[in-house]
Amino acid sequence: MAIPKRSLSELMQTIKANIKRYRAEQASLPLSLSLPATGRWHGKATTTTMMSSTMEEPEMEFTSRTADQEVCAVEICPDHPEYMVIGTYSLVKKDERRDYEAQTRRGTLQVMPVAAHFQPKYAGMLAPHLDRVEFPCAVLDLHFHPADGTLLGVAASNAQMYFFRLVKHGDVLGRRVITKLLPLGTATIADPDDHGLVPLVTQFAWLPETRTHGVSGISDVQHISVVATTSLGHTRLVDAALPAIKDLFDERVSQPREPLSVMAIDVHQHDLEAWTVAAITLPAATATATAAATMFEPDSALSNTSCRLILSGGDDSALIASVVETPADSDTPAPTPNILPLWKDRRAHTAGVVAILPLASFRVRGLANDHDHGHGHGHGHSNSTSTGNNGNNTNNNGLEATRDTGIVPLITGSYDEFIRLYELDGNTYPYRATLKTERRLDGGVWRLKVLDQYDSYGGGGGGDRDGGGGGGGGGGSNSASNNDNDSDNTDHQRQSHTLILASLMHGGAAILRLTYTYNAYGSGAPNTERVGVWSITPLVTFRAGHESMVYCCDARLEIADSNTNTNTNSNTNSNPNPNPNYTDVTLNSEHDTPPPPPPPPPTYTVVSTSFYDMKICTWTFVDRFKADCRRQEQTRPDRA
Repeated sequence: MAIPKRSLSELMQTIKANIKRYRAEQASLPLSLSLPATGRWHGKATTTTMMSSTMEEPEMEFTSRTADQEVCAVEICPDHPEYMVIGTYSLVKKDERRDYEAQTRRGTLQVMPVAAHFQPKYAGMLAPHLDRVEFPCAVLDLHFHPADGTLLGVAASNAQMYFFRLVKHGDVLGRRVITKLLPLGTATIADPDDHGLVPLVTQFAWLPETRTHGVSGISDVQHISVVATTSLGHTRLVDAALPAIKDLFDERVSQPREPLSVMAIDVHQHDLEAWTVAAITLPAATATATAAATMFEPDSALSNTSCRLILSGGDDSALIASVVETPADSDTPAPTPNILPLWKDRRAHTAGVVAILPLASFRVRGLANDHDHGHGHGHGHSNSTSTGNNGNNTNNNGLEATRDTGIVPLITGSYDEFIRLYELDGNTYPYRATLKTERRLDGGVWRLKVLDQYDSYGGGGGGDRDGGGGGGGGGGSNSASNNDNDSDNTDHQRQSHTLILASLMHGGAAILRLTYTYNAYGSGAPNTERVGVWSITPLVTFRAGHESMVYCCDARLEIADSNTNTNTNSNTNSNPNPNPNYTDVTLNSEHDTPPPPPPPPPTYTVVSTSFYDMKICTWTFVDRFKADCRRQEQTRPDRA
């Protein structure tokens, strides 16, 4: 009798059980045996942390939808955050209709609401019309432009990129919202190889600048630039000119789209498939240093040169870096750049590099009255500043204005299940990246996205020094702190935090907190140096709604309802105290004011997707730790 075939769900349960058993066996081994080669090689310069395989995952409420094809990419529209766009990737089956004889893949671009259920804003409102675009190829990546929140780029499996404008239009008579993906054109990113094999565009990253010229609404053109990777190992810089169509009423909408005029050049190449790419803008002075180190003969003033570091990763386990220099004041819409190969690092990653995420560069600050003595300097994110009468740039806390140090935190993800954090020196040629810490997660680290960056004071529990601390539940704060620091100096207790959303393939979706704790004259640091410590703390992992690989996630920050704000301009003669336990206090002076209400914790709506089971799950994460940090900051003595 024939053995019945097992269902996909049964196979996935078997795989999960085998993985769980393997991790339990690895966890029982001595640490020296369970650490991979990377942890031993880096020695004292690197902190390696293993994620506990026995960490319990909290039960989380979520909603689930099923797509009609495998979801490979998703992004929430910055300008219309109630909508997201998904890209799908499907293999054409033998008995399926083909658009052309050699077709092997197909895909779609679909506009979807972030919320799983439609809630009308007024009586009689109908569900929105959601646009959908069919492709004779698969979609591998998509992103909205960082400076133009409705301009969408799409990377496809036919060596091309497609560009769209997402438009939301209110149909009053139809009592519904209409979403439309207006096609702007197609750009060929790479040519077939010598055997006729057409490469896949595996990922791309926008360069932030755009240039527009022409008559608005008639002939205006928008120049854009991207860096992209291909399945043939290439990393390419691409410039293209798009029609600057903004809405449905542009008469060019009804005109046929011609292939875009494109300038594409190779930056560098991997030995195997390239999967990820990122671009970092280097300080202006870097152009001078690069020219001096390489004996470039620039055509224009070096101070007017745009200098970018291009980083890519691939299946060859390599992280490759090159510099691209472009004259910033050139009259040419797409001036020819100088390409300078820098370095290739194969030592840190034991499998393919599939995610690269640069963070905001470090900034340094100091107390305005102590900076001559070297007190109060630290790394962190920029603050708003003002100029006092003494001519020094200070903020409201008496701290000096921050300045860019050129040190860029750089995060990578790999098939080897490690997330790694580097510090990249953007000031010194050849801009090497130094590994600072790494942590093993429960899945291949396929995609990374920044949700938030903020500072805290007072050692409020930003994570363990060794990168430990557990995950679990909704983003509550960890108890670890840095009490060994001198409490007289607030920068001794200062921490910079980055909230990261990670797609972990078979490990589900996770939210991590990266923390930089700035230690002064403590923890073994020499008196002449200030040494900071990085940690990586898993906060929550979501697997419940997924039965296959999680390749893409996104999230949006929910804005609190203004009606909940207690500082509203309401009628002062009305009763301000509906709570009978509230006691009226008469304010006798302008300084005797009630404390401000505690800030609400940031709440994120997270969308995570899984590939083979085509699931789209929506769930919530609350960053209570940040709210605790803000409450602590309000009670700092130096803020009185």
